[in-house]
Amino acid sequence: MKVEYYYDGQFRRVLKHLIRIFGGFQVQNGVDDEGKPRYKQVPCRYADISRLAAAVINGNSENVMPTAPIMTISVNQLKLDRKSIRSNANETIIMGTNKSPAPNEFTPELDKQYKITRHNPVPWTFTFDLNIWVTQLQTKMELYEQISTLFAPSVQLQLSDNPLDWTAQSDVELID
Repeated sequence: MKVEYYYDGQFRRVLKHLIRIFGGFQVQNGVDDEGKPRYKQVPCRYADISRLAAAVINGNSENVMPTAPIMTISVNQLKLDRKSIRSNANETIIMGTNKSPAPNEFTPELDKQYKITRHNPVPWTFTFDLNIWVTQLQTKMELYEQISTLFAPSVQLQLSDNPLDWTAQSDVELID
């Protein structure tokens, strides 16, 4: 089966979800006037920034110091998961009966039956680095402890809420 053109943005969607996983951590940033600790949220970004975007962010100057703390994600390796590959000619046909008011929306109301043909997904794995940029060792320790507590040892990532999508969930493992 030849597909003329197909792009679902799957890899881009996974990267956005990874950035969201690591984007909500906080570090202590001093104390306020009452002696209560202040916290600063640490942003996470994809590490492959274009030169033009970097120039705009830095005000067209090379003399601007990047702010810290910040976390960046860079992709090291993207490869097919050979043990999970099935024939691309294989497909599964299932019958659906729910009413769909819009794409990817489902209601409990029954409607006419329709046929859904699901083609085998292309399974792949990738390895990424999370770089933690800090100005103090204490900040790095705070972030590492929060990240390792979250993963212990993996996080399940839901990429879609479509009940018929068999590629909707993935696992993100903390290896090193």
